[in-house]
Amino acid sequence: RDRVEDIVAFAFDVVAAAGILEPLGSQELGCAHGALEFLVLVGALGDPRVPDGRHARDILLGTRFELDLYINYRPVKLLHDRLSPLVGRGRKDIDFVVFRENTEGVYVGVGGRVKAGTEDEIAIQEEVNTWKGVHRIQRHAFEYAAARGLRLCMADKSNAMPQGHALWQRVFKDLSAQYPTVKATHLYIDALAMFLVKDPGQFQVVVTNNLFGDIVTDI
Repeated sequence: RDRVEDIVAFAFDVVAAAGILEPLGSQELGCAHGALEFLVLVGALGDPRVPDGRHARDILLGTRFELDLYINYRPVKLLHDRLSPLVGRGRKDIDFVVFRENTEGVYVGVGGRVKAGTEDEIAIQEEVNTWKGVHRIQRHAFEYAAARGLRLCMADKSNAMPQGHALWQRVFKDLSAQYPTVKATHLYIDALAMFLVKDPGQFQVVVTNNLFGDIVTDI
Protein backbone atom coordinates (compact mmCIF):
# COMPACT_ATOMS: atom_id res chain seq x y z
CA ARG A 1 0.00 0.00 0.00
CA ASP A 2 2.92 2.36 0.66
CA ARG A 3 4.14 1.65 -2.85
CA VAL A 4 0.75 2.60 -4.33
CA GLU A 5 0.84 5.94 -2.49
CA ASP A 6 4.27 6.58 -4.04
CA ILE A 7 2.95 5.81 -7.52
CA VAL A 8 0.06 8.26 -7.23
CA ALA A 9 2.27 11.01 -5.86
CA PHE A 10 4.83 10.40 -8.61
CA ALA A 11 2.25 10.65 -11.38
CA PHE A 12 0.78 13.85 -10.01
CA ASP A 13 4.18 15.49 -9.50
CA VAL A 14 5.20 14.77 -13.07
CA VAL A 15 2.03 16.28 -14.47
CA ALA A 16 2.02 19.32 -12.20
CA ALA A 17 5.71 20.13 -12.48
CA ALA A 18 6.18 19.55 -16.20
CA GLY A 19 2.75 20.62 -17.38
CA ILE A 20 2.57 17.60 -19.68
CA LEU A 21 0.91 14.26 -19.57
CA GLU A 22 2.99 11.43 -18.20
CA PRO A 23 0.63 8.47 -17.80
CA LEU A 24 1.44 5.58 -15.54
CA GLY A 25 3.41 2.92 -17.37
CA SER A 26 3.05 -0.84 -17.33
CA GLN A 27 5.69 -1.28 -14.62
CA GLU A 28 4.03 1.12 -12.17
CA LEU A 29 0.59 -0.25 -12.88
CA GLY A 30 1.90 -3.77 -12.43
CA CYS A 31 3.10 -2.84 -8.95
CA ALA A 32 -0.28 -1.30 -8.20
CA HIS A 33 -2.01 -4.43 -9.43
CA GLY A 34 -0.05 -6.66 -7.05
CA ALA A 35 -0.25 -4.31 -4.09
CA LEU A 36 -3.97 -3.73 -4.28
CA GLU A 37 -5.00 -7.28 -5.13
CA PHE A 38 -7.40 -6.11 -7.84
CA LEU A 39 -8.68 -3.12 -5.87
CA VAL A 40 -8.28 0.26 -7.57
CA LEU A 41 -9.34 3.45 -5.84
CA VAL A 42 -9.58 6.51 -8.07
CA GLY A 43 -10.32 9.99 -6.80
CA ALA A 44 -11.22 13.11 -8.73
CA LEU A 45 -9.18 13.61 -11.90
CA GLY A 46 -8.22 17.05 -13.15
CA ASP A 47 -6.02 19.93 -12.06
CA PRO A 48 -6.02 23.59 -13.18
CA ARG A 49 -2.29 23.37 -13.87
CA VAL A 50 -2.98 20.92 -16.71
CA PRO A 51 -5.34 22.86 -18.98
CA ASP A 52 -6.47 20.34 -21.59
CA GLY A 53 -7.39 17.41 -19.34
CA ARG A 54 -5.46 14.83 -21.36
CA HIS A 55 -3.85 13.47 -18.23
CA ALA A 56 -7.26 12.62 -16.76
CA ARG A 57 -8.24 10.70 -19.89
CA ASP A 58 -4.96 8.82 -20.12
CA ILE A 59 -4.80 7.95 -16.44
CA LEU A 60 -8.37 6.67 -16.49
CA LEU A 61 -8.18 4.73 -19.75
CA GLY A 62 -4.60 3.66 -19.11
CA THR A 63 -5.59 2.13 -15.78
CA ARG A 64 -8.48 0.26 -17.36
CA PHE A 65 -6.43 -1.12 -20.24
CA GLU A 66 -3.20 -1.90 -18.40
CA LEU A 67 -4.97 -3.67 -15.52
CA ASP A 68 -7.57 -5.22 -17.85
CA LEU A 69 -10.46 -3.89 -15.78
CA TYR A 70 -13.10 -5.19 -18.12
CA ILE A 71 -16.12 -4.88 -15.80
CA ASN A 72 -17.49 -1.38 -15.35
CA TYR A 73 -20.20 -1.94 -12.75
CA ARG A 74 -22.62 0.97 -12.59
CA PRO A 75 -25.50 0.70 -10.13
CA VAL A 76 -28.41 3.06 -10.78
CA LYS A 77 -30.45 3.57 -7.62
CA LEU A 78 -32.74 6.44 -6.66
CA LEU A 79 -31.99 7.32 -3.05
CA HIS A 80 -35.21 9.23 -2.33
CA ASP A 81 -38.49 9.76 -4.16
CA ARG A 82 -38.12 13.54 -4.06
CA LEU A 83 -34.89 13.26 -6.07
CA SER A 84 -36.54 11.53 -9.01
CA PRO A 85 -36.04 13.32 -12.35
CA LEU A 86 -39.12 11.51 -13.71
CA VAL A 87 -42.68 12.50 -12.84
CA GLY A 88 -44.50 9.73 -11.03
CA ARG A 89 -41.43 7.54 -10.65
CA GLY A 90 -39.84 6.69 -7.32
CA ARG A 91 -37.30 4.43 -5.68
CA LYS A 92 -39.16 1.26 -6.64
CA ASP A 93 -38.90 2.26 -10.31
CA ILE A 94 -35.24 3.23 -10.46
CA ASP A 95 -33.10 0.43 -9.10
CA PHE A 96 -30.96 -1.49 -11.59
CA VAL A 97 -27.35 -2.09 -12.60
CA VAL A 98 -25.52 -1.55 -15.86
CA PHE A 99 -22.52 -3.66 -16.81
CA ARG A 100 -20.41 -1.72 -19.29
CA GLU A 101 -17.61 -3.43 -21.19
CA ASN A 102 -14.55 -1.45 -20.16
CA THR A 103 -11.56 -2.36 -22.33
CA GLU A 104 -12.74 -2.43 -25.95
CA GLY A 105 -15.04 -0.56 -28.31
CA VAL A 106 -14.25 2.88 -29.68
CA TYR A 107 -12.08 3.84 -26.69
CA VAL A 108 -9.12 1.65 -27.65
CA GLY A 109 -7.70 4.45 -29.80
CA VAL A 110 -7.59 2.68 -33.15
CA GLY A 111 -7.85 5.19 -35.99
CA GLY A 112 -6.35 8.46 -37.08
CA ARG A 113 -6.72 11.73 -38.94
CA VAL A 114 -5.50 12.70 -42.38
CA LYS A 115 -5.15 16.31 -43.59
CA ALA A 116 -6.23 17.57 -40.17
CA GLY A 117 -7.40 21.16 -40.07
CA THR A 118 -8.28 21.30 -43.76
CA GLU A 119 -11.53 20.95 -45.68
CA ASP A 120 -10.29 17.54 -46.84
CA GLU A 121 -9.83 16.22 -43.32
CA ILE A 122 -10.57 12.53 -42.81
CA ALA A 123 -11.12 11.20 -39.29
CA ILE A 124 -11.43 7.49 -38.53
CA GLN A 125 -12.27 5.99 -35.13
CA GLU A 126 -12.53 2.20 -35.15
CA GLU A 127 -14.64 0.09 -32.80
CA VAL A 128 -12.95 -3.09 -31.59
CA ASN A 129 -14.94 -6.12 -30.42
CA THR A 130 -13.34 -9.46 -29.56
CA TRP A 131 -15.03 -12.69 -28.60
CA LYS A 132 -13.06 -12.74 -25.35
CA GLY A 133 -14.09 -9.21 -24.40
CA VAL A 134 -17.73 -9.53 -25.39
CA HIS A 135 -18.12 -12.97 -23.83
CA ARG A 136 -16.61 -12.21 -20.45
CA ILE A 137 -18.69 -9.07 -19.81
CA GLN A 138 -21.91 -10.73 -20.90
CA ARG A 139 -21.12 -13.86 -18.93
CA HIS A 140 -20.52 -11.80 -15.80
CA ALA A 141 -23.86 -10.03 -16.28
CA PHE A 142 -25.65 -13.37 -16.75
CA GLU A 143 -23.99 -14.82 -13.64
CA TYR A 144 -24.96 -11.72 -11.65
CA ALA A 145 -28.57 -11.95 -12.82
CA ALA A 146 -28.79 -15.71 -12.27
CA ALA A 147 -27.45 -15.50 -8.72
CA ARG A 148 -30.08 -12.89 -7.79
CA GLY A 149 -33.05 -14.00 -9.86
CA LEU A 150 -33.02 -10.82 -11.95
CA ARG A 151 -34.00 -9.99 -15.51
CA LEU A 152 -31.28 -9.11 -18.01
CA CYS A 153 -31.29 -6.86 -21.06
CA MET A 154 -28.48 -6.76 -23.60
CA ALA A 155 -28.27 -3.61 -25.72
CA ASP A 156 -26.41 -3.14 -28.98
CA LYS A 157 -26.90 -1.54 -32.38
CA SER A 158 -26.66 -4.64 -34.53
CA ASN A 159 -29.22 -3.35 -37.01
CA ALA A 160 -26.89 -0.51 -38.06
CA MET A 161 -23.53 -2.08 -37.07
CA PRO A 162 -23.96 -5.61 -38.39
CA GLN A 163 -20.32 -6.70 -38.17
CA GLY A 164 -19.07 -5.90 -34.70
CA HIS A 165 -22.45 -6.20 -33.06
CA ALA A 166 -23.24 -9.51 -34.73
CA LEU A 167 -20.65 -10.80 -32.27
CA TRP A 168 -22.65 -9.34 -29.37
CA GLN A 169 -25.73 -11.10 -30.75
CA ARG A 170 -23.93 -14.43 -31.12
CA VAL A 171 -22.58 -14.36 -27.58
CA PHE A 172 -25.94 -13.24 -26.19
CA LYS A 173 -27.77 -16.15 -27.84
CA ASP A 174 -25.17 -18.66 -26.64
CA LEU A 175 -25.27 -17.45 -23.04
CA SER A 176 -29.07 -17.18 -23.01
CA ALA A 177 -29.16 -20.91 -23.70
CA GLN A 178 -26.62 -21.59 -20.94
CA TYR A 179 -28.60 -19.59 -18.35
CA PRO A 180 -32.20 -20.72 -18.89
CA THR A 181 -33.35 -19.33 -15.53
CA VAL A 182 -32.48 -15.78 -16.58
CA LYS A 183 -35.19 -13.92 -18.46
CA ALA A 184 -32.99 -12.30 -21.10
CA THR A 185 -34.13 -9.76 -23.66
CA HIS A 186 -32.47 -7.61 -26.30
CA LEU A 187 -32.98 -3.96 -27.21
CA TYR A 188 -31.28 -1.67 -29.64
CA ILE A 189 -29.47 1.03 -27.73
CA ASP A 190 -31.73 3.85 -28.89
CA ALA A 191 -34.79 1.91 -27.74
CA LEU A 192 -33.11 1.26 -24.39
CA ALA A 193 -32.48 4.98 -23.94
CA MET A 194 -36.15 5.70 -24.60
CA PHE A 195 -37.43 3.01 -22.22
CA LEU A 196 -35.04 4.10 -19.46
CA VAL A 197 -36.98 7.36 -19.42
CA LYS A 198 -40.47 5.98 -20.09
CA ASP A 199 -40.38 2.92 -17.84
CA PRO A 200 -37.11 2.38 -15.94
CA GLY A 201 -38.77 -0.08 -13.57
CA GLN A 202 -38.68 -2.85 -16.17
CA PHE A 203 -34.88 -3.06 -15.99
CA GLN A 204 -32.83 -4.94 -13.42
CA VAL A 205 -29.56 -5.84 -15.19
CA VAL A 206 -28.34 -4.18 -18.38
CA VAL A 207 -25.19 -5.17 -20.26
CA THR A 208 -23.77 -3.25 -23.19
CA ASN A 209 -20.57 -2.08 -24.83
CA ASN A 210 -18.12 0.60 -23.76
CA LEU A 211 -19.56 3.62 -25.57
CA PHE A 212 -23.23 2.81 -25.03
CA GLY A 213 -22.67 2.04 -21.36
CA ASP A 214 -20.92 5.36 -20.94
CA ILE A 215 -23.86 7.23 -22.44
CA VAL A 216 -26.92 5.47 -21.04
CA THR A 217 -25.67 5.64 -17.45
CA ASP A 218 -25.66 9.42 -17.75
CA ILE A 219 -29.38 9.44 -18.54
